[in-house]
Amino acid sequence: MERILVLDVDGVLVDSGWLEKIWMKVQRFLGIESTPKFFFLIKEAIDFIKTPSLKPEAVNFFEQLKTRGRGDYKIGIITDRSYLSLLKICKKNKIFFNQFEFIQVRKSMLDKLNRNIRFDDRIRRCSKVKPHIHIFARLELFRIVLGISEQMVLIIDDSENIRNIASDIFGFKAISSLSIDFNPHAYA
Repeated sequence: MERILVLDVDGVLVDSGWLEKIWMKVQRFLGIESTPKFFFLIKEAIDFIKTPSLKPEAVNFFEQLKTRGRGDYKIGIITDRSYLSLLKICKKNKIFFNQFEFIQVRKSMLDKLNRNIRFDDRIRRCSKVKPHIHIFARLELFRIVLGISEQMVLIIDDSENIRNIASDIFGFKAISSLSIDFNPHAYA
């Protein structure tokens, strides 16, 4: 039986940066629900100076993929990072886009400035950012086209809001992190 596993990047695959942690506190304090675009530009500028490394549990996850294979899972990423930012993280950490059937990134001015970018069918850009419900629209279409039940979708995201949207609105299973001995079949 086919399944879908969707990973977040910040907080799941890489540590959330200090800027993101400060912003989350400011956001909670002020009661702001969505993140302004200027925040993403600042974050990308910092990431281009120092690209984050994978967390140990993410390294282990990708090593398991190489040795054991993905089994019956279609693996995807949904992130608020731009394509170029995600590409830089993947290159640094030797993760290849062909490991994923589904990649969704945030539309970015940086992507528009670089005319050499070629998106293939797996990569989608979304104008909305988390926690907007629209971030799951393409995943939902992907799931329906493949004929996979909602219960066979596992979202791994450190944001409680995202996990609630995934489970309460779409019926997906949702957890907050990869463990060092993560076994996706335990959530079937």
